[in-house]
This record gives sequence, structure tokens and C-alpha cells, in this order.
Amino acid sequence: MTHTQGSTVQTAFQGKELCQREVEAAIREEKLAEEAADEDSFGNSKVERVRRALWNLLEYPGKEM
Repeated sequence: MTHTQGSTVQTAFQGKELCQREVEAAIREEKLAEEAADEDSFGNSKVERVRRALWNLLEYPGKEM
């Protein structure tokens, strides 16, 4: 293996590690968002379900419903 190939392999491993850390951070963030959503209890009536849906839409705009 030449020096250039070695540094290419090393860069690929660093890129993989970076991706893995980003995925792990996204998973932690999603878990925290779910826990926070569980704390936002609005009840089960029709009005409260609509209120919860609107709250989640505004509070967590990137999360699918």
C-alpha cells in the first residue's frame, strides 16, 4: 500500500466515525424529543387531540406525525 492509499483509507475511517457520531447524536435527540412529547399531556378529548397535534407541529416542526 502506498502512502496515498494509506491516507485515503484513514480518511475513509474518519468519515465513517463522523457519520456514526452524527447518527448517534440524532438518535439521542429523537429520544429526548419523544420524552418531552410524553410530558406534554393534553388528554384524550377531540379538542385536546387537536391541541396536541398543533403543539407538536409547532414545537417539533421536523418530526413527522
